[in-house]
Amino acid sequence: MANILDAIIIGQGLAGTALSHLFISQNISFKIISADEISSSSKIAAGIINPIVTKRYVPVWRATEFMDFCHQFYTKIEENLEEEFYHQKNIYKIIGSAEEQAFYQLRFQKEILLKEYANEEIIKLDTDKINAPFGAIELKNTSKLTVEKYLEISKNYFQKMELIFNENFNKDVLRIENNLVYYKGLIAKKIIFCEGYLAIKNDLFPKLKFNLVKGELIQFRSKELQLDKILNKQLYIVPNGDDMYTAGATYEWKELNEHVTKKGIEILQNDLSKIIKTPFEIIQSKAGIRPATIDRRPILGFLANNSCIGILNGLGTRGAMLAPLLANELLQNMVNATPIHIDCDVNRFG
Repeated sequence: MANILDAIIIGQGLAGTALSHLFISQNISFKIISADEISSSSKIAAGIINPIVTKRYVPVWRATEFMDFCHQFYTKIEENLEEEFYHQKNIYKIIGSAEEQAFYQLRFQKEILLKEYANEEIIKLDTDKINAPFGAIELKNTSKLTVEKYLEISKNYFQKMELIFNENFNKDVLRIENNLVYYKGLIAKKIIFCEGYLAIKNDLFPKLKFNLVKGELIQFRSKELQLDKILNKQLYIVPNGDDMYTAGATYEWKELNEHVTKKGIEILQNDLSKIIKTPFEIIQSKAGIRPATIDRRPILGFLANNSCIGILNGLGTRGAMLAPLLANELLQNMVNATPIHIDCDVNRFG
């Protein structure tokens, strides 16, 4: 009989990768099943780690917990792998009007967390390059995860440890009997699905309520822009070095596919032209589907009617920030029976 693993993880996007690193740190035995390609939502993940909702200047849900944990997590993974993919990078949130200036000043006085992650002073930007007549707010203590590099380096690390099978998961050969999971010669106590939007096709979770969102982004070159901070207005503009930038993303709820569209590129090009004044050349475009949920909360935990089956999903647009802490909470539930946060529990859907 094969050795019994603690878990099988399905998917190596942001959720599956965070969970895998934490399992290694806790000596939890596991294998990963993941197709040899970047997951859909990770294709369009800008990797921005920012706890402030810039439309209303309020903190996101559990902001301090997520920020503290993800900083410790990514810093530790960089040390372990002797690589760099996590960078402290402030954000310039461009103000659109005098009314927004006044609104921000009011929010700054009332919202304690803004003082930790934003400066009160409204600053001026280089208006020869950036269209910002009302100035900008500098969000501080924010960061950027280079998502593709992080996932690729992690995959190589998992491969060297012989932890990953680069193949599509085949539900037809999965068996769960006597509190054990059987899959292609593997035997495990748990199977945990970190498969992003593909969860809508997984009949093990028929009651999940997703609100999937397609997003497109572009990568462009602009030698004159010379930007070292992230810009935010209608979209994010993220500097990648060597005069290269990422701009995105769009939001599409009806045409849910992974195809780049002329319409999406035109929207991004028009929005970008409203923000920057320098010439730019579009180099590449990408599209993917974000696994957002109907109640805007992640999904994690093990099924009440079958504790062998677990899930970590629904990270939406803030996967880089949410994944490490939520993966740790799933681990603690699995090992120590620590309760899952009620807002995230997979069983909340009935």
